Amino acid sequence: LPPPTQLLPVTTSPLPRTRDTVNRHIIVLIANYRDSKRCGESIQSLYNNASRPDLIAVSVFDQIDLDANELPCFDEYCKLVGDANCHRAERLRRSDAISFKDANGPTYGRYQTEKGIDPTIDTFAMAIDSHLIFIPNWDTDLVAQWDSINNPKGIITVYPDSTNMYPKDGHIPSEVILMCHARIENDRDDTMVQYTNAIRIPSPPKPQLMSQFAGGFNFGTVESALEVRNDPYTPYLFHGEEYSRVARLFTHGYDTYIPTHMVNYHWYEQRKLMWDEDWDAKAVISRRSQRRVRAALGLPTTSDDYDKTDLAQFSIGTKRSMDQFKAFSGIDPLAKWIKDNNTQFDVCPPRVLQYVPYQGSPVQEPVLEVEAPAVVKPTISRTRDSVNRHTIVLIANYRDTKRCSETVDSIFSRADRPELIAVSIFDQLNLDAGEKRCFDAYCDLVGEANCHRSERLRRNDTVSYKDAKGPTYGRYQTEEGVDLTIDTFAMAIDSHLIFIPHWDTDLLGQWDTIGNPKAIITVYPDTTENMPPAGEKPTGVILMCHARIENDQPDSMVQYSSAVRLPSPAKPTLMSQFAGGFNFGSAESAVEVRNDPYAAYLFHGEEYSRVARLFTFGYDTYIPTHMLNYHWYEKRNGMWDEDWAARTVIAKKSQRRIRAALGLVPSSDDYDKTDLDKFTTGTKRTMEQFRAFSGIDPDAAWIKDNEHQFDVCPPKEVKYVPYAGSPVQDLVVV
Repeated sequence: LPPPTQLLPVTTSPLPRTRDTVNRHIIVLIANYRDSKRCGESIQSLYNNASRPDLIAVSVFDQIDLDANELPCFDEYCKLVGDANCHRAERLRRSDAISFKDANGPTYGRYQTEKGIDPTIDTFAMAIDSHLIFIPNWDTDLVAQWDSINNPKGIITVYPDSTNMYPKDGHIPSEVILMCHARIENDRDDTMVQYTNAIRIPSPPKPQLMSQFAGGFNFGTVESALEVRNDPYTPYLFHGEEYSRVARLFTHGYDTYIPTHMVNYHWYEQRKLMWDEDWDAKAVISRRSQRRVRAALGLPTTSDDYDKTDLAQFSIGTKRSMDQFKAFSGIDPLAKWIKDNNTQFDVCPPRVLQYVPYQGSPVQEPVLEVEAPAVVKPTISRTRDSVNRHTIVLIANYRDTKRCSETVDSIFSRADRPELIAVSIFDQLNLDAGEKRCFDAYCDLVGEANCHRSERLRRNDTVSYKDAKGPTYGRYQTEEGVDLTIDTFAMAIDSHLIFIPHWDTDLLGQWDTIGNPKAIITVYPDTTENMPPAGEKPTGVILMCHARIENDQPDSMVQYSSAVRLPSPAKPTLMSQFAGGFNFGSAESAVEVRNDPYAAYLFHGEEYSRVARLFTFGYDTYIPTHMLNYHWYEKRNGMWDEDWAARTVIAKKSQRRIRAALGLVPSSDDYDKTDLDKFTTGTKRTMEQFRAFSGIDPDAAWIKDNEHQFDVCPPKEVKYVPYAGSPVQDLVVV
């Protein structure tokens, strides 16, 4: 490996040199690649949420742009909390920094962090990615879980859930991820094993034995981290890093376990990668690293050109054999690649993994079993695919289960690629009357064997309809199912739609033609009565372009009014409004500009406030070229059917919250201010720009019997509003 061009001084803290068997110390290992802001936040979360922060130290390896004065991770942390509060001398065990140009991939970075381990102090080592948030009391929680395994060579490891799923109000999740699928990565020489689909299972009573390993979160003894170190001579290795590490751990007598629940959550978002530059050259080096890894595992290689430095130190152990690991893991690293098969190797339930004893093994029972969970929850691909793009469909169902189940049936039965679609549903039901959940009714409709519950149902929460709080709350709950590691797109819909055949490829094709990665396709769907006969393509589309002030009461909302019909445009057309019941955009748009769950019983104002926020965050709305789905307009249960007078009072407060969030003046300060800063306008564009763009003045007076108070319908032309860094260069998109 080339020597780093600049190595910053090592910082070593004055810690006691005696390892304590009661107050057990944890060293946290963080390799930071140009991610210092999130890294600083991760360290803040580590300490703020720990029961015993005095027992925790960090070892950080920063790979940053020194020329641009990017700060090391711990400096960002001190900047965040103040030098007096970051306790640099006690908390920072080691901090090395090199130029990002000299970075050599994950294994090299992780190896450098391991230099901060001191077995005279530390009992445990925890390696993490640089962008995690921890739950309260994570340290005592995690140590207690580890103790419950009763295996001193146990390692707790898992792919953390997205921060979108971070539990609120002290709630402990009832599910956890089990990593149990893999495949051969591709059909090239010296190919690697790639972990693919994980599944959700009910939380086990104690950590559960598994056969895989997550590089971004693993917790075990410091002996495990020092005896089986990351290999620094495998530059730019990615897939293969985790498989090779767990193979070596297993053959050295270590065992991996999933936790009973998540103790940290991962920021899945776009960030700088070391593959962004010179990938062709790095790919050549990466191939040699793959050959080194294969040699270290005793597998054949196509060439002898790999780096052999200290190879014996990074090879398999002698406690168990590779053949035993192949049988245990269910993975044959010499198998052929199978196209489009993410579950080539499968050790998921009902299969039960059995502990593999060895001479001197610390677990005496010949078999360490955990009962297979009764319910296997949705399959989750851990690799977002830029070609086979996944869509998560978000459905808030308020006592509309029959139509909702028909909607789900329509989604899957009329899609070209149903395997790329999952649903996240929030049911608000009359539980006392035995109303069924939407997906359960769908399974009744098509049969349990055909509804593919484990693959199609990403998330499903249920509350009594008496606890429902309106559209924004319901839609917010569905957004908890978005996973940026899987989903490219998110589509929010009402629970009573019928889709046209091939809707998914049709919709993706339309979105691609826009040429704007921050585009959102949205429209009020036509009635089902206007759905074209089988075999006929829809023609014409609705343009939302009229609005008015709803009424003459204080804190009145903007209400969208009559839309107009247009001939089908050649490609989706820019507009200024938004439909809550059908909108399709990037998964990032759904996560960055979420529905406000604290705007209880808000109705008119929901859509205007959401599009105002989207616009100021740099997103743009477009009507489709034709209808993709049709709406059942019929009488149904409404949450305003009961206690409307009381709920109106609450709704008025929500209107005031919305006005405050948009920078407008409310008539009173009595609204809920919880997390208000998370649901306000963005900084890409201003509200003044949105007023001009949309043609709507939210401070205008009400005008009686004027449905067209605000009008941006043709022949008026809506023009794209550029901003610093905007992805669309043309000023007009029509």
